[in-house]
Amino acid sequence: MLFRSVKGDIVCLAVSSQSGLARFVKLPPVQEDKVSDIVRFEAKQQIPFPLNEVVWDFQKLGSGMVIDGLALDTEIGLFAMKRDFIAKTLQHYRDVNIDLHTVQMSPLSLINYVAYDVLGNNYKPDGSNVNASEDDEPSKTGVLALDIGTDISNLVLTDGTRVIEQRTISIGGSRFTKEISKEFKLTFAKAEHLKKTVAKVRSEEHTS
Repeated sequence: MLFRSVKGDIVCLAVSSQSGLARFVKLPPVQEDKVSDIVRFEAKQQIPFPLNEVVWDFQKLGSGMVIDGLALDTEIGLFAMKRDFIAKTLQHYRDVNIDLHTVQMSPLSLINYVAYDVLGNNYKPDGSNVNASEDDEPSKTGVLALDIGTDISNLVLTDGTRVIEQRTISIGGSRFTKEISKEFKLTFAKAEHLKKTVAKVRSEEHTS
């Protein structure tokens, strides 16, 4: 039933940050046409596996400049996942006729969501809003986003062009459910229901 609902859609998968590696590196001054060579050298230093055992890539970040062919202040994001992990992950979806377009670590998915769906074209990292009137206050230069999962949560800070900070926190929604269950002596299922509906119940009490 699942493959019918996504037929013809672009399907992207977010996996746990523990499934891969992300490093953010500022490169030394280098000829622009040699950036890829320097990045490969950095990859060998930063990735704790032989490069032929991983799928890896990099993305230029920030606003580095090029002067007379020399790349200055170039910051990159370096990303890698084990090749066998990706193969197993892809196979699970191929078995139900789903072709994945992208496999990404959860913090990076959250950053992309903030950069493209929240900030989009209406945001400039210098603090000015494209569509703002003269009376509007300028946008902040960074956005802090928190995604609370079942067992872990992801906290990221981005200005829409670069990753300022990212953290994976070993606390998720199930921890809150367990605490509610313990405090009110409820089953896990009832505590989960209470957690999801308490805001609605309070809202109804205030309006009644």
